[in-house]
Amino acid sequence: MTRKLTAFEPGHSSAAARLFAESYRTAREQDPLLPPRFEDPQVVEPRIGEMAEKRLGVAALTDGVLTGYLLGRVIPSWRGARTAYVPFWAHAVSGEERGRAMEDMYSALTGGWTSDGCTVHLATVLAQDKEIVDTLFRVGHGMAVYDTMRDLRPVDGPFADVNVRRAGPEDRDTFHSLRAGLVDYLSGPPVFLVTGEDKAEEYYRDWLGDRSKAVWLAYRGAEAAGYLQACRLDEKVLVTDDRTAWVQGAYTRQDLRNQGIAAALLRECVEWAGSEGFERLAVDFEGENVLGRRFWLKHFEPVAVSLVRHLDVRCLGEGIQAAD
Repeated sequence: MTRKLTAFEPGHSSAAARLFAESYRTAREQDPLLPPRFEDPQVVEPRIGEMAEKRLGVAALTDGVLTGYLLGRVIPSWRGARTAYVPFWAHAVSGEERGRAMEDMYSALTGGWTSDGCTVHLATVLAQDKEIVDTLFRVGHGMAVYDTMRDLRPVDGPFADVNVRRAGPEDRDTFHSLRAGLVDYLSGPPVFLVTGEDKAEEYYRDWLGDRSKAVWLAYRGAEAAGYLQACRLDEKVLVTDDRTAWVQGAYTRQDLRNQGIAAALLRECVEWAGSEGFERLAVDFEGENVLGRRFWLKHFEPVAVSLVRHLDVRCLGEGIQAAD
C-alpha cells in the first residue's frame, strides 16, 4: 500500500473528523481524565471543515482512503512572531509508520507557511501520543506549553497556615496587585513571557462580580500572600468541555513561597469545582516556567503539549537551499 499526499479539501472533512475521533478514543483509553466529548466526530468536523474551506492543509491517502491529515492556520502574532498553528484536533494519522507520515505531511506544509511569513511553527498534540510527540521533536520542535488536568480528589499537602477566602468586588486592589506580581514574574527570567498586560477595569469587575468565576485570596495575618482564579472556558483550541474548570492565574509572593500557600489555594479551588458540578480541573503553563511547572506537575498530569519550532528569520529572504 502506498500513501500519497494531496491538498486537503472540504470533501475530506468527514473522514478526517472520524479519524481524529478514533485517535482521541485511543488516547482516552490510556487517560480517562480526557473529556469524552471529542470521541464524537461531529464535535470537530465543523472546525476541520472551516480550515478545509481555506485550503490550509494536506491529506494522506492510502489506496484512496484518508489515513492522515494535517491542518495549520496563521496566528498573526504569537510571542511576537507570525506563527503557523496546528490545534490538537487538526491532525491525525492511522496505520503503520505514523511518525513517518507526520514528517511527510509537515514537510509538505512548511514551504507554504514560510511563504506566508511564518517563522514559528506551533502544534498541540495529545500527551498520550508519544509517537507524534517524538516525531515533532525530531523535526526541530521543543516544549512550549503544557495542558494539564486532575480529578477532584482532595489535594495533597503540606498546606500553609493561611486564611483563604473567596474574593469579592471590595478586593479589587488586592487582586490587581497580586496579578501585577504574576505578570512581573512571567516577564522576567527564566520565563520571559511578555504579556503586555494592562487589564481594563472591566476585567476586575467581571472576575470579582460574576459568580460563575472565582478568585481566592490567601492571607497570612493582615497581609495578602497569594491568589488563584478559575472559571469554565469554551476555547476551540483547548481540550475541554462544560465539566472542566480552568485555573486562569495563580501567584504567591516571592518571600512566602515553598510554604504550602499555593496548595492551600488549590485545595479551595478543587472543593469549589466539585460544588459547582465540574468533574475535573485544568491548568496550562509554559514549560520554561520552572517554579510553576514544578508545582502544577505535583498535582496535575499532562493531557496535551504544545511544541514549537523557531525558524531562522533569514529563510524569509532568499530562501534556504536543501543540502546536497
